[in-house]
Amino acid sequence: MKSSAVYEVIEARETTEDFILEDQIIRLSSDKGWKACPTDLRQVRIRREEDRKMLTFISNDLSRAAAEIAALYKSRWQIELFFS
Repeated sequence: MKSSAVYEVIEARETTEDFILEDQIIRLSSDKGWKACPTDLRQVRIRREEDRKMLTFISNDLSRAAAEIAALYKSRWQIELFFS
């Protein structure tokens, strides 16, 4: 998601893992954003253990745990690195 994207937080979910900074349900609130994506999204913000870098993931999966979403993105990134 672009840094200039306009969104509203619909729900802030409780986090239990230390590396998960935020787990939110969001909705794009600009006219253009809402037309392009008229559904709620999941924003998961983590702090990576290795280098303490903050990463933000956007997903349409509203049911999995935040830690599971982070693990899926990590696995996906490993596949990208393998094929690059």
